[in-house]
Amino acid sequence: MKEAIHHSNSFIDEFVPSSHKTRWKSLLAFNKPKFNKIQPHDIWPENNTEIKHCTILNVNLHDLMRNEPYIKYKNSNVMVIPCGHDNKKPEEMQLNEAIDGEYYLLEGLISIVKGHLALLINHDGEVCIFEK
Repeated sequence: MKEAIHHSNSFIDEFVPSSHKTRWKSLLAFNKPKFNKIQPHDIWPENNTEIKHCTILNVNLHDLMRNEPYIKYKNSNVMVIPCGHDNKKPEEMQLNEAIDGEYYLLEGLISIVKGHLALLINHDGEVCIFEK
């Protein structure tokens, strides 16, 4: 759990707009029921110009992760932090398992490189890639 907290704090510090940092940090205390109430679309600014280093994906996530520059991370250990509708616990696994394996992330954060590269997945299929 300690590593999940480090990854989530790095994500918040580097990518979440200052107007929403406090809310994210309070929700990511990893205490139920707060943790289950995280829904990325509800705690994100409506004005997307506030979101730095974020690209909303217009392509299939699986196809994107199978190509450059992301393919090099396919066997990397990543921190998967489910939230909202997902009832799983944060855990470390290989990226290819999180994206293509039996593990199915409905909603949450995949921290690929702590504080530098992350995916935020929403239950409606929207994916944002955060990269510095």
